[in-house]
Amino acid sequence: ERVASSESTTSKRFVLPVISQDDINRFRNKKAVDELIPYFLCKILEWSCPDKLPDETFLKYLERRNISRRKFHEWELQRFSEESTPKNFDVALLYSLIKMAGYNLANSKDSVWKEKHSDKLESLLSNINDIRNGITHDVKTEAKSPEALDKIKVILDQTITAAGRVYSLPKEEVTEAKLLLQDKIKSLTQSLMTSKEKYLIKLQNKLQTEARYSLMDLCDKFCTGETLFLSYYKVRLPEVFSPVKLSMKGPEYVTQTKIVDQYQLLVNECCADPLNNIIILEGGVGSGKTALVKMLIYDFLNESTHKFENLNEFQFVYYICCRNNSIPTRQDFIRVTYPDLYPFARVEDLESVIFGSRNLFIFDGLDELNGDCVLIAQRFLERTSHTGKSTFLFVVRPFFTQHIYRRADLLGFRYRTFSMEKIHLEEEQVAFIQRYERVLKTKNSAMRGLTHAFKHVDLGLRPFFSRPMNLVLFCTLFEKSCAQTISKWSQESEVYHEVIELYKQMLCDRFRSRRIEHLDALVEAFMHEIYKLALRCLHKNKLSLTAEDCLDFKRKCFEALSRNPLPIDECLSTIFQYDGSYISSSEAFKTYTYQFIDRNFQEYMASKALVRFVQKGELTSMNNILENIIGEPVLRTDICKFRNAFAFATVDLVNDGETILLNKHIKDLSFLLEQTGQDEFAFWSTVLSKCNYQKDVVNQAAKVVEVGEWCVNSRTWMAAMHMLPTKQPRQINVEFREEEPIPFNLELFLTTVRDSHYKGGLKLDLWPSFRSAASVDHLLQSLQGSQCFLTRFTGCISTTGGYLLAPLLTKRSTLIMSLEQPVHHDLHLLPVQNLSILEVVIDYCEQPVLLNQERPLPDTELGVGLRNVPADAEEWVLRLLSALAPTTIGLDEIFLMRSGLTDDNLTVLTSQFPDAKRARVSADRTSADTNSWTVEGYYENDARDIHLRLGL
Repeated sequence: ERVASSESTTSKRFVLPVISQDDINRFRNKKAVDELIPYFLCKILEWSCPDKLPDETFLKYLERRNISRRKFHEWELQRFSEESTPKNFDVALLYSLIKMAGYNLANSKDSVWKEKHSDKLESLLSNINDIRNGITHDVKTEAKSPEALDKIKVILDQTITAAGRVYSLPKEEVTEAKLLLQDKIKSLTQSLMTSKEKYLIKLQNKLQTEARYSLMDLCDKFCTGETLFLSYYKVRLPEVFSPVKLSMKGPEYVTQTKIVDQYQLLVNECCADPLNNIIILEGGVGSGKTALVKMLIYDFLNESTHKFENLNEFQFVYYICCRNNSIPTRQDFIRVTYPDLYPFARVEDLESVIFGSRNLFIFDGLDELNGDCVLIAQRFLERTSHTGKSTFLFVVRPFFTQHIYRRADLLGFRYRTFSMEKIHLEEEQVAFIQRYERVLKTKNSAMRGLTHAFKHVDLGLRPFFSRPMNLVLFCTLFEKSCAQTISKWSQESEVYHEVIELYKQMLCDRFRSRRIEHLDALVEAFMHEIYKLALRCLHKNKLSLTAEDCLDFKRKCFEALSRNPLPIDECLSTIFQYDGSYISSSEAFKTYTYQFIDRNFQEYMASKALVRFVQKGELTSMNNILENIIGEPVLRTDICKFRNAFAFATVDLVNDGETILLNKHIKDLSFLLEQTGQDEFAFWSTVLSKCNYQKDVVNQAAKVVEVGEWCVNSRTWMAAMHMLPTKQPRQINVEFREEEPIPFNLELFLTTVRDSHYKGGLKLDLWPSFRSAASVDHLLQSLQGSQCFLTRFTGCISTTGGYLLAPLLTKRSTLIMSLEQPVHHDLHLLPVQNLSILEVVIDYCEQPVLLNQERPLPDTELGVGLRNVPADAEEWVLRLLSALAPTTIGLDEIFLMRSGLTDDNLTVLTSQFPDAKRARVSADRTSADTNSWTVEGYYENDARDIHLRLGL
């Protein structure tokens, strides 16, 4: 509204018409079609027709190139005869000219011009023409679409890239064209921009500047001591950060795990929009999740050397720490993030800019929020879902991942998951420690020799130090312990014992100045109450303590230690951590939540309570001991929660020479595990792993473990190897699922099976080998001379597989195997009388089939599987079947897995199978004839698994 003065004293108000947003969008889109697209199509015409002379009309140029006039309309030829430059051509004319006359392009009738989602130049040019037609002719929708300009920008950028690739343009020329595109888009946008939009752009620039300052302030506070317990040294994270590996999770990575480096955390899925996604980063306590996302923030601020791929896609990065068990509302989030701008701008404008930009929201520790707070996080998702411009990175522990999946499915968000890999390799662990020594020795000369001491730690403890948190713990214990003590560590319980002693020392140091009598004894008594607290929390499946839990603990301490003068709140704040930091203020007791450093250490502390009651001998039943400490009934379903605590307690009793006491409770413990459905062999495997397979504990385990079936997997094979010379079961089931890697030293276990003269049954299910077609002949070789018999084998073999398997088949066996390429088998050596079922799987190979038909597969219940067979490969299938199973062999089933064969291919396959006497094969899927194949589709997607059952 504007006010104009007239001759009279009364002002007249003239109201100018307001342009609607639809009209603004229409003007922008029309201008893009009339000016922007033709400008860059002229560039592509220049690149595609380099031999066009400057003064030559386009009609003469076409005649000189012998391009038929019939390919063009009359009105197009008229324009070509008049113009020698394309500056006055519209999109349709330029598209037609490039399509017909451009070099290095497909024929105009080729299907590539009709492809919609391709990075080929022909497809991109066709899409540009479609966008022009939509904006020009579809006035009601496309012409006023707010996304049209963004689409034009993206597709022109892709077209310039494709043209540079097709015509081998210099990189500088392509880059210059892309920068020019950005300038023209910006100019086009601002030339038709309302004052409101201009204001929002200015506000966005201010927000981006202030957000960077906030991140820089936050980064200055990032240090190693934030989330690592017992870390006295606060060093800057970039100085000690070690590279980590991530494993991608999902159905496509079941058969073979995909390991990537940390910089691929934001990598897009193939052909997927990089935005409007959820990325889940999962890992256990102390696995390095928080350190990784903080390094991502460092990288975002350092624009010149971006290492994380696709990080430059985002305008803003917001880090939201959820570990204080609260999260702000959207308005609170804006007020906290932008305290200077919040009072001077409307909340609606701030929300519009923030949630309409390309953001990366990082929620660190989302699993530690309560239910109400998780709903607020969900509202963040809902607020940005309609814009499609934000990505959410949720940093959680593994148990919370499924919860995010369910929420994401409800909201329609895509998601992908990365899992933190442990630091298993010794050289990687040493490199981690070296970084800390390099920094810490400048602060304390006593830290010299840190790496040397770590190299002398018992090799059996290396799995314990596979987490960054435990490696940093080693640095602290190195300072507090002598090198001789560290070199004697052989069990993780001994490391935890050092932590307990350090806790006691911390308490004594805190209260020594108060001259409390018998301080050491009082601290010991308090620690025993902490052990019982750990057991009670384990029963409730809680790692954190609320203020109410602490008050309840304080009351129990007063009842048990009525004359103990130690202030309980100060004791708790000394040894517990909150939000990753130790609390020194006594006021913190009333308002903060405490937590155990991790579950494994909590279980060790709980085991100390069990050991003390066992040593007292007052209660004979393990169930009674649990109920006495916890103060409430313990159900059978709760017993599994104490499994690791039982294991630690068993190790402690053996180490302390309390074998008599242990023997009294072994039967009771075995009975308790049996009642609750717990695997006794798996339990003793846990016990042995806790004590680093100490000989005394191995002997004790071998005496009591069951002699039925042992289930050997990645967690139990070491225990089985140590117990086999003393105790032999009736059956050993070795099973590694598809998603599990086969241990590189499994060969050592099979050698132990042979050398221990084991005479029972052996089942070898090596599914990773079967799926990947990687031969395990070297594993079978280690069983040569063994007295055991093979009940089932699943895996891949090569040319010597039959020779190696034959001596192990002394009873009826099932063999499910894939053959390594090239296919030259010796399975004819297998004893038919000892085979129950034989299934052989072969991957498709373009090489012709050269099998020896004089060595067919054994004539038993036989199935043949063919994987990854492409379309039109039915002849290869027929030749292979004829070689593997000639007319003298009874072929019962054929499996086509991940098959690309069409229905016509299947018809040819079933009609030409060369054994009419064995069965009259038909392609009729509904035929009731017993002598026919029926085709069963296992999956309804393109990669079909087809099962051809030969009815005999």
